[in-house]
Amino acid sequence: MRGILIDPFKRTVTDVETDSSLDEIYSILDVGTITVVAFDREHVMFLDDEGLLKDKDEQAYFHLKGADQPFAGRGLIFADNYGDNRAAIVSLEKVRDSVTFLDNSNVQPEAYLGWTVTAW
Repeated sequence: MRGILIDPFKRTVTDVETDSSLDEIYSILDVGTITVVAFDREHVMFLDDEGLLKDKDEQAYFHLKGADQPFAGRGLIFADNYGDNRAAIVSLEKVRDSVTFLDNSNVQPEAYLGWTVTAW
């Protein structure tokens, strides 16, 4: 099945062939936990759920047009079929055009980790 891998460590956006199983997604992303976000109306992107918590000097980041925060680590895009993965149908060019790889010195991951605590 076709997936699209955004790799900020290599600064590449490439097609990958995968069975889209959970084990393979973990392996491709090289992570221990995942989270899923919408990429567009038809696609989802799997990410490292703990990516923003990792040491900034050992992490790589990217931004997507229209997103309100940077993403940490690799992203893997599939089309979404009501919660089931299916082959990505978005063009590689569209994904490449929406990705900006970030310089670590300009990223402040802690700004996106806050919780508001209210004392009564």
